[in-house]
Amino acid sequence: MKILLWLLAIGLVLLLMFAIANWSLLTATASLNFLFFTVEGPLGAILLGATLVLVALAAVYVLSLRTTMLMEMRRHTKELEAQRALADSAESSRFTELRMRIDALEAKLLEALAETTNSVSAYMGEVDEKLDRLSTANGRTLPNA
Repeated sequence: MKILLWLLAIGLVLLLMFAIANWSLLTATASLNFLFFTVEGPLGAILLGATLVLVALAAVYVLSLRTTMLMEMRRHTKELEAQRALADSAESSRFTELRMRIDALEAKLLEALAETTNSVSAYMGEVDEKLDRLSTANGRTLPNA
């Protein structure tokens, strides 16, 4: 883009230098035919003026395109931010759901561990009772551990 801008600036400077160098020819009067009427005037000055008007129109067109592009880019940026916020909230809700599921699994695991501990304690109690009955039946006492 910068190269195009430099080329345009150089072209305009060259056109200006050409107009200054040939100003006497540009301002020379000539008979100008506009198909429906004829006018006496400086042909070069009229063509130079038309060129400058076309350059100004091109500049206005480029500025309008640039403005449209910037407005569209701003709209796309807003849409992207909205989509990013939506994705972040969805991710946050997935993390919350995952945390709740992990907590539920942890509670179930702790409950199962407590049941297992109670079962093992009950079995150990039964084994102790059986050992005590066997030892009293044989007349021996076992040391308490």
